[in-house]
Amino acid sequence: MPIVTSNLPLTTNYNAGEAGWGPAVNNNFTVIASLVNADFSAVGFNLDTPPALATHGRVYVVGAAPTGAWAGQGGKIAIDTITSWLFVTPKANWGVTYVGNKYRYTG
Repeated sequence: MPIVTSNLPLTTNYNAGEAGWGPAVNNNFTVIASLVNADFSAVGFNLDTPPALATHGRVYVVGAAPTGAWAGQGGKIAIDTITSWLFVTPKANWGVTYVGNKYRYTG
């Protein structure tokens, strides 16, 4: 039975031949590519509205009062997968760089 790891939101422990692994594995690779070392660069910081144009793998820090596709995801990290948004809850000490400024999540 699949489980989600404790640090990065990666789904693991699939049994050989188990159905349903495709989308979860694709999301795993997107998370790894976007947040490797949990110290990443964002193209948007404290935004409440998702960008109109999709760009795969772009990372945004969602603001406190998000709307549209980001509604209910305040304070999370949004990763653009072109067809949808993948949201990750940051852990303490994860770092983000935005326009040359470094920020650290305190948890």
